[in-house]
Amino acid sequence: MSWWSVLDELGWALAFLFGPGLAVGAALGLRRAWLLAAAPAVSVATLGGGAIALELVGVPWGRLGAVAVTVVVVLCVLGLRRLFGSRWPSDSATPPSGIWTLVGLAVSVPLAALPIKRGMVDPGMPAQTWDTPFHVNAVRWILENGDGSTLHLGAVSTNPQIERFYPAGWHDVVALVVGDSIPAAINVTAIVVAAVVWPLGLACLAGAIVPASRLAPVVAMCVGGAFVAFPARMQSVGTLWPNALAFAMLPVALALTVRLTGMRRAALPGADAGSRPVVLLALVAVLGGIGVCHPNGVLAYVVLSAPLWGAAWWRAARDYRTASVAVRSVVVAIPVAVLVVGSVLAFSPLVRSVSAYEREHLQGRGSAVVSVLTDAQQAGMIYGNSDRAWWLLVLVAAGVLTALLLRRGRWLLVSLALVTGMYTLTVAPMPALQWIVGPWYSDPLRIGALGVVAMAPLAALGVVGVGETARRAVGARGGGGARRAAVMADVVTAGVLVVAVVGSGWLRADGRQWMYDLYYADPEGRWGLVTEDELAMIERLGDELPEDAVVLGSPFTGAPFVYGMTGREVVFPHITGTWGPDERLIATDLDRRWDADEVCAAMERVGVTHLYVDSRPYWPENENQVLYEALLDEPDELPLGLELVDEGGSARVYAITSCE
Repeated sequence: MSWWSVLDELGWALAFLFGPGLAVGAALGLRRAWLLAAAPAVSVATLGGGAIALELVGVPWGRLGAVAVTVVVVLCVLGLRRLFGSRWPSDSATPPSGIWTLVGLAVSVPLAALPIKRGMVDPGMPAQTWDTPFHVNAVRWILENGDGSTLHLGAVSTNPQIERFYPAGWHDVVALVVGDSIPAAINVTAIVVAAVVWPLGLACLAGAIVPASRLAPVVAMCVGGAFVAFPARMQSVGTLWPNALAFAMLPVALALTVRLTGMRRAALPGADAGSRPVVLLALVAVLGGIGVCHPNGVLAYVVLSAPLWGAAWWRAARDYRTASVAVRSVVVAIPVAVLVVGSVLAFSPLVRSVSAYEREHLQGRGSAVVSVLTDAQQAGMIYGNSDRAWWLLVLVAAGVLTALLLRRGRWLLVSLALVTGMYTLTVAPMPALQWIVGPWYSDPLRIGALGVVAMAPLAALGVVGVGETARRAVGARGGGGARRAAVMADVVTAGVLVVAVVGSGWLRADGRQWMYDLYYADPEGRWGLVTEDELAMIERLGDELPEDAVVLGSPFTGAPFVYGMTGREVVFPHITGTWGPDERLIATDLDRRWDADEVCAAMERVGVTHLYVDSRPYWPENENQVLYEALLDEPDELPLGLELVDEGGSARVYAITSCE
């Protein structure tokens, strides 16, 4: 499959990630760069919530349904604005400017997108790792059932299918993007998230922190693409696409929070209190989009924004006696809400199950801190990178100094310290404190990515700080005026950015490409789920298998992709899941001829018609292999009559003619 052939998927990805959000955001009153940056999160919130609503009224999820939901939401918002009148004005004009944001996009998009494209090689190739089958099959499930509800998507990892909660926001969007290939839609969406959604949020965050710098958004959008830990690692080794989209939308949520908590002190030009309703509603919508992609994104926001909200609460509490009734209520309500939400999370079965993940000790705490600050996380792992980016650490250090000297963005220092401490708990576990990182599965990939969310704006602030130093130096000499000093600041800032981009090998393009190449372009199938030949076979099965076929195969092979790629049912659509007693019996006892009658009866109840085998399973040493041990035996050792249907690479698919 060529990249030219997925231009329609690219168009749909841009249309549905931005279209609904632009319409709803404009109705809310957002303007310019803020409207553009918030659009993806507002789109996901609109589509994710709309998918739930459409399922409740029996309307299938699809492009027409998505457009209908958007129209309804826009009309509702416009109706509410008309009802509130002047009490709900449009947002005031605040940095960053729309022009400089577009300039930043023009520069940063190719820098971010090209290494990803080269690493993926083929847009139709699925990532070769653990969670890929689930996400591919979840998109297929939405398309076939017309059900994009977050309340039901967990059915994909159960057999018999039992509807249960699983955040579906990302899957709902991808289902709208799909053209000829689900993996192609996923890959194109991943590029848009990494090269467009993520930089736009950083642009607004930088503009909110240093509104006086015109180039701040451009710098942030470029520098934010230099990191490997995010989004490259999450989108490749992790295939944590929903989580990656949630994290990519965090910067715009933080930027809105900077505005909201700073309005009282006129922190931004034009950021008067009249904009508060729009900013607050936009923040709620953005957090809704983050939450429907992955709830731990909202918890990540809580951690990263805690210094901002803590400082705002302290200022309000300090003036408690002279404050209005509304402010007093908020001062009292926030601690109560924190206690209530904390208690609910502590006793939530879902949170407790997520927190049960155990991680091994990977490195010392000191080296863990250095690995975060130099973007060289998990160097000892196959998917780690040992190339320490000391220049990024220099920029972050410069950003720290700039934040302290300008008295802007100092909260980022606290956020980075919090996330770095959390990362050390994932690679050097402390049992008494693991509950802190439990909501993120105690996963260094996820927590490490949050470090980038804090470091990227600090690194951009460091570049801007050099330009600010030049501006002050020119201003101190006199004779040139403020205009000359501002021009000098822009020239120096642009120069430092160019040196950083070129001197770092185009923002470490090779390192980011390698991250994708490792789990996409593995031609030898050293640890992948499917080879190119096997994938070609699976695509042929769409024509070779009857529509009522049910394929049995270990999920450690390419078998789960048969459903995602062709729509034919499979017994085990994911590596881990909740299986019924018949499925469990077949997976472990199919090779026991003395139990053949019982196993054959189970196969008949499940409706198995075909067998998928592969002599080269994925991750053969994984402990979960024992759950499907009978399915990895040679076909002639099984009590089945078999007829070869097709083969590709080391994989073969047989029609089951008898069971005895």
